[in-house]
Parts: sequence; C-alpha cells; structure tokens
Amino acid sequence: MKGLYNDWCELGVNNSETLLDQATAFEKSIHRNKVFSNEKVKSYLNFTKYFKHLIKLKKLPKLYLEKVNHLKKNIENEHSLTFKSWLLEKIESLEK
Repeated sequence: MKGLYNDWCELGVNNSETLLDQATAFEKSIHRNKVFSNEKVKSYLNFTKYFKHLIKLKKLPKLYLEKVNHLKKNIENEHSLTFKSWLLEKIESLEK
C-alpha cells in the first residue's frame, strides 16, 4: 500500500498504466488474503477502486472537473474506506 503512495508522488501521468497495474495486483492479493476481516477487505478494495479512478482522472484535461467532483462526493460518502483523507487530498490536487 505504501508503494502506491510513493508511486503516486514519483510517477507522472505518463506512467499511469504502471500505477493501474500495481493497484490491480494489490487488489488480487487482497482477494487471496484469508487473514483480513471482511470489513478490512472491503475497505482495501474500496481504496483501490477510488485510487484507480484518481489515476484515470489525472490523465484528463481540467475540463472534466465535474467528474472530479463526482468522485470526491463518492469518496466522502464511503464509510468503509482505507486512507480516505489521503484520497481526498489527492482529489484536491486535481481540482487546482
């Protein structure tokens, strides 16, 4: 998970496919993990879902602000979400 954070900061839009691949690999490892509770699995899977949306939105021109706002509302309304504040922080950087 920390790797996704670091990669977000270090990799630009040109490497978005790498970030998407890493998020998908993380998702698969969560599905295979038998140790996490159902709530923890749901929380991590929600994180990867929104993380992938962020990566895709980052590639778009600023004209898609309504999509950014829609994603922001979805994240704000999600109750089971790991690193919610970090995702919201990244959305705010897209709004600028």
